[in-house]
Amino acid sequence: MTLSFAAATLAKAQAATPSGVVPRPDSASSDSVVRRVAYPPEEHHRIHGAFKGAGVGFLIGAAAGVVAGYCFESSADAPRDMPGLGYVLMIPAGAVVGTLFGAAIGAIQH
Repeated sequence: MTLSFAAATLAKAQAATPSGVVPRPDSASSDSVVRRVAYPPEEHHRIHGAFKGAGVGFLIGAAAGVVAGYCFESSADAPRDMPGLGYVLMIPAGAVVGTLFGAAIGAIQH
C-alpha cells in the first residue's frame, strides 16, 4: 500500500513540476526537492576532458617543477643554508600551474 502511494505521489509530482525537480516521497515536509541534472553529451565530454586534462597537467607540471627545482638548486644563486628550497617551491607551483593549464586545454579540446 505504501509503495503504490509513493509511486502515485511521485507520478503526480513529476507531472506537476518542471523537468528536473522531483519532490522526495520519503520526506515529511513537502518543500524538500531532489534536483536531477542531466548534462547534454557535449557538456559531459567537456567536463570529462577537463578532469582528464587536469590529471595529465598535474603530472607534467610536477615533473617540470622537479626539473626547475634541480636547476635552481644547482645554480650559484641558490641559498646554501636552506638546501632543497628549490624543490619545495617549484614542485607544488608546477603542479598547480600544470593542473590549471591541463584542465583548460582538456575542456577546450573535448
